[in-house]
Amino acid sequence: MEAVSLPRVIITNSTELKHEIMKLNYMKEEQEITLRNNVKEIYYSLQLSTIIRKTVNELSEDTHLKKTVVTKGIEMGSSFLLNKFMFKNGTGVKGFLVGIGLKKLVSIILSRKQKNISKKENPE
Repeated sequence: MEAVSLPRVIITNSTELKHEIMKLNYMKEEQEITLRNNVKEIYYSLQLSTIIRKTVNELSEDTHLKKTVVTKGIEMGSSFLLNKFMFKNGTGVKGFLVGIGLKKLVSIILSRKQKNISKKENPE
């Protein structure tokens, strides 16, 4: 907000004084309203939900980032599920080799599915 430089007013009687006071009070009220609105705007923009919403909107516009997030999510999810359900009782070399083979197979299948999804999103 800029400081307002008022022209020098010469007041010669009480009517001019009252008029100038009314004018200054009106200007003060306008500045207070503007200031209140600016404070509300700043408060709203600093709320966590607004920051998160803006960030998510900006990130969702970046298609390369979206593909990377999907890929990493699928990799992490498949590894977690395989470790959780498939390899609870697998021990020794045999369990280790079967685990590596299954992880590789699942990652190949998921990468093909992701390529199909990407083609559907961006037909060229």
